[in-house]
Amino acid sequence: DEVQAAATSEKAPPGKTVVIWFRNDLRLRDNPLLHHPEVLNAQALLPVYCFDPRHFGSNAVLHPRWDKVAGGLAKTGVLRAKFIQESVSGLRQSLCQRGSELVTLHGRPEELLPELVARLRADGNEVEVLCQREVAVEEAECERLVEEALVAAGGCFQSIWGAQTLYHVEDLPFELKKLPEPFTNFRNMVERKEKPVPIGEELPVPAKLLPLPTADLMADKSGALARIDVQNQDAVLERLGFSQEEREQSIDPRCANCFQGGEEAALSRLEEFVKVGLATYKQTRDGFLGANYASKLSPWLAHGCLSPRTVYFRVAAFEDEFGETLDTYWLTFELKWRDFFRFFGAKHRNAMFLRSGPVKSSAWGNWSRNEDVFRRWCDGQTGIPFVDANMRELKLTGYMSNRGRQCVASFFTQDLKMDWRLGAQWFEQMLLDHDVCSNYGNWVCAAGIGMRGQRVNRFNMAKQAQQYDKDAVFIKLWVPEVAKLPASLAMAPWEASEEQLSEALCRIPEDYPEPLLRPSYSAEAKKANEAQCKAENAEVTAAGYPIAKRRWHHGRKGAFLAS
Repeated sequence: DEVQAAATSEKAPPGKTVVIWFRNDLRLRDNPLLHHPEVLNAQALLPVYCFDPRHFGSNAVLHPRWDKVAGGLAKTGVLRAKFIQESVSGLRQSLCQRGSELVTLHGRPEELLPELVARLRADGNEVEVLCQREVAVEEAECERLVEEALVAAGGCFQSIWGAQTLYHVEDLPFELKKLPEPFTNFRNMVERKEKPVPIGEELPVPAKLLPLPTADLMADKSGALARIDVQNQDAVLERLGFSQEEREQSIDPRCANCFQGGEEAALSRLEEFVKVGLATYKQTRDGFLGANYASKLSPWLAHGCLSPRTVYFRVAAFEDEFGETLDTYWLTFELKWRDFFRFFGAKHRNAMFLRSGPVKSSAWGNWSRNEDVFRRWCDGQTGIPFVDANMRELKLTGYMSNRGRQCVASFFTQDLKMDWRLGAQWFEQMLLDHDVCSNYGNWVCAAGIGMRGQRVNRFNMAKQAQQYDKDAVFIKLWVPEVAKLPASLAMAPWEASEEQLSEALCRIPEDYPEPLLRPSYSAEAKKANEAQCKAENAEVTAAGYPIAKRRWHHGRKGAFLAS
């Protein structure tokens, strides 16, 4: 019905046509492109999305100098590819419902968009291509190539910041090249009690969109535009190069959430979390189990199915009704972390991907690229159940908790002394919510080479397991090999006797591998840590998670002393 509606929709007379090139902004709500003056003053609108094959191929294609360890990784795994297809399909349906259409193409934007513009200009249209600006290096280079090709083809091009961040770049009280670091300095700057940085109003969904141009682009009989039927997921995935076996992969049923791509699913998840999880978010956010210990909005934010402003103002509406608390503030606090890494990527550009990081550290000379160690970490076969549980969850669902990400990154860089970029590239392939700046920014900081003056978190895997999975429920869910062991031994099976391992059907190394190393958190160390916390008047959350050093935070109306 929607396809038929699009095919019979109103066509505009020749005049100014604006092509909206959707990228990581796959939504209608709070999308500044749809409210841009060029769109409002045009006679026709043509929405376009390009499945760029570079985003779905091997990293070796883009970086031929990389060794086989990194070069063998894909830019995008099949679970994220499915999420993207669902998101683009959802966007098309929303456009069709408003009398428009989404032209979905497969190929390089710098080759496809000029061809599209040439066809539109042949019908006497003045054409301008409009898109959301991206800051990461490869995406920015693609944008440059598109602009260069469009100008040569007689078209016009304009990119805008859009609503990719909570704070608009033009509202910041500093230039991006002078971004305050580390994060706390940035947060203090934007949260200033006397003059906080304003957050722009959320933009509505347009009630009606401009008509399509007169050029009959829907019937591309020559195939020159490399059209792709986005409604057919299997056909899209096959076109993108995924094998039959890969295409049959789905999110493991042990995952508590249904990660369905698209704006409708994003708004539904936001409402669900606000109702059942927001009021206790700060207390539960370090959890591992269940659907609502965290918002889990990151996949939709990463692909622009949901804007950070939409999240912010929904939280604000909740606070207006029930009151502002540390829990409600903390969800917007996490949006500020996301902003920080987007600005961090814009500031440091190529340096964010260097082995030595933005600080040009010499520590990289000590890092390994051992392929066997890397593969065991990727596959959840390190022999350390807490690490393996997190890594298996990532591989089988495309998701990992915030606490889990910090822990496995610390283990990879600080304990195994592995090259941090390998970890970042594996996360890039596997995560549903991969965002270039957030992923690489977090990894370069986990390696301790992101910012001068930053705190380097070196986590003890044994301590983390005891604090955040004390009954080993999460471990046993994802590492069934240790499920029959008591909790303390499920965390450290190497401490079990041969008799205990045999009874639990967990022989080492026959059933479960020898550990790459043996983390420990003795009773004496635990007692000393508890004494230190008591001396520092440290507290714990209602869920039993520890609280670190506390600082002042400024929300919409109140201030909170929190870690």
